[in-house]
Amino acid sequence: MRQIMLLMLWVPALVCSELRNPFIPLATTCSSGVPDEWRFMGVVRQGAMLQGIIRTGSGQWLRVIEGDELGDSWRVGPVSEHQMIVRRVAACSAQEHILLPSGRNET
Repeated sequence: MRQIMLLMLWVPALVCSELRNPFIPLATTCSSGVPDEWRFMGVVRQGAMLQGIIRTGSGQWLRVIEGDELGDSWRVGPVSEHQMIVRRVAACSAQEHILLPSGRNET
């Protein structure tokens, strides 16, 4: 009797739960080409460390250092006085953008 009661509890849970189709790729949180809207505005030097200054497409100003995450899919790479590199995180496709002060970004 107890086994029947447990079975009656598990059957609706199994039927109502969604099963994932293994042939459809998992959804990703990687954003699209956001760096195209970002502008490298310069650097601030604090001792031996350089902090890059970025202006986003929405007008927000960010002060970043190497290793900082930008959004959910980009990470700051090396920062120099002339350029800054941003890379996609490991879960996203391998892509790298070089932000230049002139506003023309390279892929």
